[in-house]
Amino acid sequence: MATQLRDLALERKQEIDAAMREVVPNTDGGLELHISEQGKKRDSIRDKIERKVGEPKTPEQRLQAAASVLDVLRYDVEIQRGPFAAQCAAVLEGLEQKAMTLLRVKNAFATRISPDNPYKGVHAVFMDGIGQTFEVQFHTPQSMAAKKAGHIPYKMAQLLQAKPLLTEKQQERLVNSIGLVHETWRDVPTPDDALKVAARPPCEKVLELQRALLRKRLQILQ
Repeated sequence: MATQLRDLALERKQEIDAAMREVVPNTDGGLELHISEQGKKRDSIRDKIERKVGEPKTPEQRLQAAASVLDVLRYDVEIQRGPFAAQCAAVLEGLEQKAMTLLRVKNAFATRISPDNPYKGVHAVFMDGIGQTFEVQFHTPQSMAAKKAGHIPYKMAQLLQAKPLLTEKQQERLVNSIGLVHETWRDVPTPDDALKVAARPPCEKVLELQRALLRKRLQILQ
């Protein structure tokens, strides 16, 4: 499943990369686009599926598991100057004008992703015309730097938290990793206008379309 999702995403990557490059320079200045050359790795996709739904067994469970991974392709937009909310809105609107469908928006500057997660940023998920999803993350220079600095301890904590039982040494490592993550994000400021970026929950009708398109693409791939 992870290999299939990665293959499908990479088939669309060139076109989505091009759309991102067109949209970001067309906004007001002060933006920098970061594009991952490889997309999410197969092991990361598999780990994400297992964290969300466990080991899928039936065809419908496999589809639900595949549809839950929306960020095989991910783009970071670093807003270096100018109004944060307006710059976010310009990129979102630009992608919609490119016939990309906005699935959801999460604003972790306004509301934490979870009570114990200090991460800050805005995440938007889009779908292209044939159903390939991709995530666009919006950051300030400070939150972008914190994201990079906190990546390894965050992944270590995530890996350890997925284990059913931890040794005393692993428990100590988990506590240290979580502490490093919180320390990394502690002094990251929230832009004055960040609360103006409205969260947008997913629409079930659009999610149904995404699952239907994904089912069709997986059948073609098989």
